[in-house]
Amino acid sequence: MKRILAIWLALYSTWAAASGGAAEPATRLPIVFPAPVRIEHPDGALPVDGAARVVAPAKDRRLTGVAELLSRELGGALAASGSRLAVVAEERLGAAPGRGDVLVGTLGAGRLAARRLGALAGKLPARPGAYVLSVGREGCAILGHDAQGAFYGVLTLLQLLRPGGVRGEIAFARVVDFPRRFYRGMRATLPRGKPRKGEITHAYYRDLLRAMAFCRLNHVWVQGTSWNTPMRRHPEVGWTDVLTPGQTKGLVDFAGRHFLSMDGSLDWQWVYYKYKHLAELYPDETWQAMRKVRKRSRVNVCPSNPETWKMLLETMDDVMESLPGDHFAVPLDEMYQEYHGSRWAVCPRCRDKDPVKLFAEFASRLTARVIERGRVPIVGGGMLLREHQGWYKGIYKAVDLIENRGRIVVYNWSEGHIRRGAMRVEGKRLQRPGFKATPFFRGHGYKDVLHLFAGNDRWAGRPEMREVRGKLDCYGGVVAYYHSMDYEAMQAKGTIGNLAFTAQHLWSPDRPPMDSAADLRACRYAECLVGDILQRGSGYVAAIAAARKASRRLADNGPASRPAGGRPFESADPPVELLGPKRGTRTEGRMRIVLPVEEARPGRAQLVLTMFDWDQHGEGEIYLNGHRIALPTSSKSNWRDHEFPPVRVPAEWLRFGPEPNVLRFVWRSTSGFIAKKARIVLSDRPPS
Repeated sequence: MKRILAIWLALYSTWAAASGGAAEPATRLPIVFPAPVRIEHPDGALPVDGAARVVAPAKDRRLTGVAELLSRELGGALAASGSRLAVVAEERLGAAPGRGDVLVGTLGAGRLAARRLGALAGKLPARPGAYVLSVGREGCAILGHDAQGAFYGVLTLLQLLRPGGVRGEIAFARVVDFPRRFYRGMRATLPRGKPRKGEITHAYYRDLLRAMAFCRLNHVWVQGTSWNTPMRRHPEVGWTDVLTPGQTKGLVDFAGRHFLSMDGSLDWQWVYYKYKHLAELYPDETWQAMRKVRKRSRVNVCPSNPETWKMLLETMDDVMESLPGDHFAVPLDEMYQEYHGSRWAVCPRCRDKDPVKLFAEFASRLTARVIERGRVPIVGGGMLLREHQGWYKGIYKAVDLIENRGRIVVYNWSEGHIRRGAMRVEGKRLQRPGFKATPFFRGHGYKDVLHLFAGNDRWAGRPEMREVRGKLDCYGGVVAYYHSMDYEAMQAKGTIGNLAFTAQHLWSPDRPPMDSAADLRACRYAECLVGDILQRGSGYVAAIAAARKASRRLADNGPASRPAGGRPFESADPPVELLGPKRGTRTEGRMRIVLPVEEARPGRAQLVLTMFDWDQHGEGEIYLNGHRIALPTSSKSNWRDHEFPPVRVPAEWLRFGPEPNVLRFVWRSTSGFIAKKARIVLSDRPPS
């Protein structure tokens, strides 16, 4: 009976194959991040093993690097000899490529890839970073508009792979993809030349660059350049153990191989070193007397002093020598701090000048230097949008006086403040619910607008981008990060999640729809993948496999430890320790949180506290600006740090500007507690 059944099954299989009745099993399409502009997924998958080859033109050095990356990733996943697939130059290929070979090319330098793609090759978008990809029964091919496009096509291909020991399969797909925004970046400081204990290493920073590249970011905005970047003429302003020129070049070259531009920025910290005499002071005021101001903001330098300009231009040139990126940031918003009084108003060289013209001339001269060096200048737009305090009241009028506006990109973080009415112009409260910074600056003749995203707000603080659901035509965006670049800090502050969300929606318009189930799933996957690269130094294929498993385990709302949505402002004060006094002794301590005046009139405000052994006997008290905060007890804080759920606080309790918000912790108990961290999270969304 068994023999008859076996013969019957063999005959049926032969008949099914001959009649075309046998169909390849349907293959579920894996997550591809960022979501391609267009992807089709026919049923089936292409078998692949370690005998496959990568075929690419040899005349393009950057494309050769892409082919080598693909060789390493696929070779390691498929247990190929030497953990690499053979890389064959297209010009030296003696016979036709095999079905299992992966063909890679660029426009004008990818004859075999274009032939295999057929009609799909004609749909390649004519823009940098674009690519088309096809995986089917005939084989696999990637054609990029340029080497960067081919690189992005390889990242998509690796996400279609399902490794299985010595063999694997690549899901069938047809992809047409290109970036919607030109500038997709992240602010990221550099490591020291000799990292100290607890600091990021050079290997970690390279992994961070690889993670950015996987998310298809193409710019790194290096902050703190006067601390960390080698200065040829001014080494005195650097850190102890600053990067050497050779180390910097190594990081820059590594970034370049991953199609990341390392962009410098103008930094002002040198005024704290041997250049204190360039700071603007009141008559008879000393550097020591400015101690409170220096703690709370940067110090303004005199724009009318010739020595200021010598230092400015030389440090800018030194940074551009070390970081040869195609953009350079001139963040004037971060230099001139109106919260603590303008020093221009009293400076002997500046006080008789028109502040608006002085500011415009200052910005024009700085950006002209950037243009002269062949870069695109990025200028902060906050000073040019609305009225400020004191002597700065009319600075926004400089928006039409800055020269070379058609060659300047403005970075924007302010349209939400104007919509809420947090600022005044000519003495009147400016509240324009429909204000959009991009058409505003374009209307004033600027090249374009770059949007900054900070915190874990999923763009909640950027209504101009949020409400158009990714369709706004702008220059791009950058994830703004101001702290240590280590993974734990970025994860705790929600930066990894913000990076994933931002990368997803800077890449293509509303694909998938913002906040849809598919979008949340893809962003969770990307967060896990970035974390695997940063924590383990994994290659792309290994990180993809780990992220697929990890992302399936996460709830739809992401990790429970993720900070509350919105823009977080954290206290810089040390923890308040209320432990040890005798029974009945009343002790107290304070933390301060400064909220920028631009954040006034938020839609919602929350207080987030991390406590140790909080109030197990009901004898602890917390006050915010004199108002009692009701924080429930929790056994999770028993002799350990615990971040409590956000507590809603009325916006009218808060102070915006130079006067800090004061948290007062009071205790009269038998054991005590420690207030470890405190932050206020602001959002434009109204209370639900």
